[in-house]
Amino acid sequence: MNIDFSFNKLALLYGIGSVMAAVTVTANWFIREMMGGGLALLSFQPGIDNYYMPMVWGGIWGLLYIFPLHSLSWVWRGIIFGFAPALTHLSLKSGGVNQAIDFLSPDRFLRHDTLIVIIVYIIFWGLSTSYLSRKA
Repeated sequence: MNIDFSFNKLALLYGIGSVMAAVTVTANWFIREMMGGGLALLSFQPGIDNYYMPMVWGGIWGLLYIFPLHSLSWVWRGIIFGFAPALTHLSLKSGGVNQAIDFLSPDRFLRHDTLIVIIVYIIFWGLSTSYLSRKA
């Protein structure tokens, strides 16, 4: 396995992950608005505070694409890697590391708002970041 740790590639992957996290936060807000505003985890007014942490973590998770997984297509890598920022977003919204044990309860993942966040992150962050990182 040959991993290329060049600064340009790392910066590009971090930037792609950050930008796609901003797109994902905007998509979350848009979906909440279209559904009438009843989703607790998606209820916010878009502002810089709502973009900062997802963009930082999106950039960090974007560095996963430095690993050459040639046996997987870009679609499967996007689906698999899309879970990481989705779970990070959900844990930050539920209280961070202090509430990690409560967050990992099985009934948490059966709620419709949690499933929507995971699906939106896989579609908007995972697939788009995976597609754009192919060019890196």
